[in-house]
Amino acid sequence: SFVFGVPDRNILQEFKRRGIITIGTATTVEEGIKIEDSGMNAVIAQGFEAGGHRGTFLHKEDDHGSHVGLMPLICGMKDRLTIPIIAA
Repeated sequence: SFVFGVPDRNILQEFKRRGIITIGTATTVEEGIKIEDSGMNAVIAQGFEAGGHRGTFLHKEDDHGSHVGLMPLICGMKDRLTIPIIAA
């Protein structure tokens, strides 16, 4: 699993070639979309309740756009993503 961003596409393709399942952490719907678009197998939805060191990568941690609670985040992701969503 990956936190704080999406690995290079070549790395993800090599994992896929070897049958390794990949999971990315997202704190916003936009990050979830980026994870799905990268080809990862699942996304961990990490809400604002997770505390100080969340896996934000498209927004700065102090950007209030990334301050989404877990339940609204899951709801937003289920409407936009097709990969499995894991709540954290």
